[in-house]
Amino acid sequence: GWMESVSAHLETTDGIASLVTELGQLKGYKKSRPLFNGEPITDNQIELFIVDLKKYSAYLKNEALSKNKGN
Repeated sequence: GWMESVSAHLETTDGIASLVTELGQLKGYKKSRPLFNGEPITDNQIELFIVDLKKYSAYLKNEALSKNKGN
């Protein structure tokens, strides 16, 4: 069920951390993986997505800090 609420998870760093955890667990499953371009997603693709999510989380944190400094 978490895939349906991905966009909501991307709004907060806590939500992103939750997605990273879920994706990390997905790497342990070899069956029933989501499809990407018609093929099951690979561990490498999952790891690349995790890296991108962590970068986005850092961006959100920096944005929040910048807004707080402006107040």
